[in-house]
Amino acid sequence: MKTVSVYELRDNLAYFLNLVEKNQSPIIVEKYKKPTAIISPYIKGKIRDPLSFQGFLGKGVSGVEFVNRIRRSKSEREYVKKLLRKRM
Repeated sequence: MKTVSVYELRDNLAYFLNLVEKNQSPIIVEKYKKPTAIISPYIKGKIRDPLSFQGFLGKGVSGVEFVNRIRRSKSEREYVKKLLRKRM
């Protein structure tokens, strides 16, 4: 596994992202010679949608349902629905 400093990553981010995608192997990011983060390749189906926290509220309520329920006004709900449609 390749390691790279935060500063080198900052200066050459596109290069390292292409390297991760091409080799399908992660890169360890170090800050002051201590491992800080890992950049790993995206694998479809492995990463879950952050709003799909299925059952985290109990009774089978998903994160999407929770977010929609806590919206304060009708205009805000409509705005969020429009954004979510664009994202899909």
